[in-house]
Amino acid sequence: MLPIEKGIPLPVSASLRRGTIGNTLKALDIGDSFVVERKSVAACYDNAKRLGVKIRAVRKPGGAKTRIWRIE
Repeated sequence: MLPIEKGIPLPVSASLRRGTIGNTLKALDIGDSFVVERKSVAACYDNAKRLGVKIRAVRKPGGAKTRIWRIE
């Protein structure tokens, strides 16, 4: 499972493997977030849709990593 971080605010201007991402999304509470490689963002959205979880992705400075927040 990817590390879950609490208390990181979603920026105002925003928003692996299938098993790893799916398990991480299931464990998130609203407002929690985690970081993935940019190439994994589509898999995050696919898994979130399948699980009925709403997420928001924001690319980190430098563009190689993206933070994913659970918003609903």
